[in-house]
Amino acid sequence: MGTNGLPAERNDGALLLRVKRAPSTDDGIVFAYLASQRQPQTELACEAMRSYWLPLALKERGVKGKSLKSAGQRAIAQLMQQIEIIRLECGLRPDEMPFGEFLRLSPLVVPTPGVTAPTATTPSLPPTVVEDTGDGDEELEDEEDDGDGFDSFGDKLEDGWMV
Repeated sequence: MGTNGLPAERNDGALLLRVKRAPSTDDGIVFAYLASQRQPQTELACEAMRSYWLPLALKERGVKGKSLKSAGQRAIAQLMQQIEIIRLECGLRPDEMPFGEFLRLSPLVVPTPGVTAPTATTPSLPPTVVEDTGDGDEELEDEEDDGDGFDSFGDKLEDGWMV
């Protein structure tokens, strides 16, 4: 779905997604940051979305076994790396992390049927307020797939699927 509740546009078989946010919002601040980076903002945004959602999207499409596990491992590795970058950039010690205990769980801990797994809660933070210095919305637009036959993880794709 697009940002207005309508399906995203299709352009020559490629999915086209547009996102607009006011510059003073958290999303607008992120878009401005992405626009200032050397790597194209579309690629940065897609990289983040893949890490966050690709394993779940693949599972919903029926991908199982090694392919799903591999996608999950890559996504988790990228997310953990980003967590560490954020921790260091924000000057947070490991004991200040809101979920530090869960990262230190033994890999031998196996979920037991009927037992609810612990969940981490993130502290409620006030929204970031920044003075609006722009004259319009920031825009993030995905042009089209580069068509090289590989995803951003370097995996070979056939008809958009990992093989």
